[in-house]
Parts: sequence; structure tokens; C-alpha cells
Amino acid sequence: MGLKASTQGKEAIAKAIKAQEFRLNGKNCPLQAVKESFGEELSETTWERFIYAKAPIREKNFNALCKILQLDPKNIAMRPEAHCFDSAPMQFRFYGREPELQALEHWIKRDRCRLILICGLDGIGKTWLAAKLTDKVHDRFDRSFSQDFSYAQPIREIIANLLRRVDSDFASGIDLHESLLNLRMRLIKALTDQRILITLNESWDDRDRLQDSYHQMQGWLLELSEKAHQSCVVMTTRIELDMPIIEKKVQSLKLGGLCESAIVQLLNDKGITCNLDSARRLGERYGGNPSALNLAVSLIIKHYGGDCEGFLSRTIMIPPSLEEIYRQHWDHLSETHKALLKQLAACQEALLKEELDVKLSAEVPASEIDLAVFDLERRSLLELVQEGSRSAYTLQPVLQRLIQRKKLV
Repeated sequence: MGLKASTQGKEAIAKAIKAQEFRLNGKNCPLQAVKESFGEELSETTWERFIYAKAPIREKNFNALCKILQLDPKNIAMRPEAHCFDSAPMQFRFYGREPELQALEHWIKRDRCRLILICGLDGIGKTWLAAKLTDKVHDRFDRSFSQDFSYAQPIREIIANLLRRVDSDFASGIDLHESLLNLRMRLIKALTDQRILITLNESWDDRDRLQDSYHQMQGWLLELSEKAHQSCVVMTTRIELDMPIIEKKVQSLKLGGLCESAIVQLLNDKGITCNLDSARRLGERYGGNPSALNLAVSLIIKHYGGDCEGFLSRTIMIPPSLEEIYRQHWDHLSETHKALLKQLAACQEALLKEELDVKLSAEVPASEIDLAVFDLERRSLLELVQEGSRSAYTLQPVLQRLIQRKKLV
């Protein structure tokens, strides 16, 4: 890691330069003394970064300059901020998710996973759970930080942004134009030299129309999982990635809705009395989505005086933000996907696979139905229901109602 002077360190450097009658440049500059004593030829840029603490410089260069100035580097250097959560969500009350959090902790502490994927719809709590995980395990890492990314970004830019956080040479502006291969190798080296926990939070964009970027990202993540290193990357994503699950190296967690007891706790904390049955019905209505439930709570308090049963007796109220989430997904679906969802929305009961095949046989080939079912499950738009030994498919009430009302069509 690179080093730079703290505020007190800069003052000490200035005093040492004055006391030893060094000049900031020219013949009596410490750069010449470094060259004579250590055989290192440092640039004026490095010197300026050192004395003004503009940016970190290589540790060996920092130590050499301190020695020439008769300063102790430990007293001069700024202590790095090892754990940074600049893109983590604001903290709020933890409802449910204990089993999921325990599984994630196990994968990091016991299995030392290199890559963990947390998948699910917007508002389901992916980013927040990842932040909670970091809070639990960051003491096992040398550094930890979170960073947003978009498939609209070139993979080179994503890796470069990470390198600026973990590689002092890159942060200092050295070798900015390296090849993509070298950047990938440099990041692997940083993840090997230090134990770093990186949380990558996916920002929504038109991933389906950015397939090249998506496949590049997928290839890079596969490389992270296969190369030997001691770090861990936790990635939050709307859609499950086509990544092989490698025991004790790569794991994937698909987040579902909150359980009834967690919903009761959420409502009670807002001053709303609610039993398990009401919590179950409210959870089914909104898929247990924490963000949607919080919006529903606001409606219950504002328009129903805290009467949860009164709210549930009315037709489904769909918050605009939740409708927009489904609309974004809908706009990126193929006609086969949409035909399948329309068939499920028209049925009050879950459909068995063979029933779905019959209803769609006139317009969709059987092979496309299988692929569409798989893809919609990855997008959390399809719910799987076990009926004995057979699987049936249905939709969450909100999505079903939106399709029935032709809000998305």
C-alpha cells in the first residue's frame, strides 16, 4: 500500500526541511540525497506528493525520504482508512434475515469463499444485507469497502476503479494505460497480498442490451473465483448470474421475502398491531419485499389510521416505485417471456409445467418455454410452488395485478 503524510506529518516534514536547510528543489533538494544514499531516482512529482500529501506514494520511497529528513515514517504517515462504506446503504432496523446472514458469515469465515452472489428484486434488501455482513466480518480482513458498478461501464473502468482503492501505484497515477490483462493480473496480486473484502453493488441498466459487457464481467468474476487469492468479492445483483457454484469458493444466495414474524416486528415497531395471519397476507401481497412493505406501512398509517385489516380488505394498492421496478424488467423481456407471464396472470391457481406447456403450445415452442421459465426464475419474476412431487408456477399478486390491469403491456 502507498503512504502519504498526515496533517501533523506535513508540519513535521516542513520543519525538518527548514532545520536541515534543504531546498524544495534544485541542488540541495532531498531527491539528490535519496539518489546518492539509496540509488533511487525519484521524480519531482513524487517529492511534491510527499511534502504536500497530495496523494500516496510507494512505501519504500516514503520511507527513504523520511530517513533523509531524519523522521520516523510511523509518526509521519496518515493511518489508512481500512474499512470504508461510502456506497453502503443507510442503516435501519434489522428485520429477519438471520438465517441468510449466518449462511453468508459461514461462507466467509469457514469456507473462505472468493466470490459470493446475493440476488433478488430491487428493494428486497440485497445491498443492506451485504452491508450488514461487512459489519459482522470486516475485522477478519485487512481492508473492506463497497463500490457501485454498472454494466454500461467498460470492464476496464470497473477494474481500474477497484485498483485505485487497493493499489497505491495505480492511485498515484502510475501506469494508467496498462492493458486489460495487466490490470486483471494486478488486481489478483492485490487480492493475494492483502485480505480484502469488496462489495460490488449492481446499478440497474439495460443489461439485456449490453450482453458484451455482461459476458466480460462474467468472465472476470469467473477468473476471480478460480485464481488463488485470500480475498472475497460480494456482489449484489438483480438477476442470478450464470456462474458455476464451486464448493467453498463460489456461493450464491437468492433473497426471498421477509417471513411473517419479521413482518409483525416491522409493523409493531411502526405502532401497528398485527397478528401472524395478517402479516402472512400482507407478505404474500407484496412478496415480502421490505421496501414495498415500508411503503404499505406508510399507507396504513396515513390513510387507514393504523388498521392493517382495513388495508388488507381493500384491493391491492401498488406503490409507483414498485410498479416501476416491474416495468423495467418487463421492458427487457422477450415476447416468449411476456406470453408466459400473461398466461400465469390469467390463472388464479399455480400452473403445473405440463399445463403451462399446453396453454402456450400454440404460440411458443416447448424448448423456448423451458428457457423462459429458467430465465424468469433467475429474475425473481416467477414463483415456484411444490405440489407434492411436482413443481407448479405462479406470480406474486402485485405482478399479477399489474399484468391483469395491462399496466405493463
